[in-house]
Amino acid sequence: MIIPEIPGRVGLLIDSREGPGANLSRWRESEQMAMLGATELSLDEEETSSLIRRYEYATRRRSPCDAAELHALTQGRAAGVIAMLRAENS
Repeated sequence: MIIPEIPGRVGLLIDSREGPGANLSRWRESEQMAMLGATELSLDEEETSSLIRRYEYATRRRSPCDAAELHALTQGRAAGVIAMLRAENS
């Protein structure tokens, strides 16, 4: 595996739909590796509202949904919020 060969000053980000294999448990236990799941990456309703405001400002278009509705529909996933805003405004 190439991970041990990476210099200490270099960070590494791995994106995966599945959790890390058992062969990476040593890094996880020694806190050399952190995991971010859906909960940590999801927007809350306030962040969804902020994203809507920024989108409205940038596009000069109103969102057809309020923040609570859009947050519920997308489960707080930022890509889902943007996709819904773009779909509703096209």
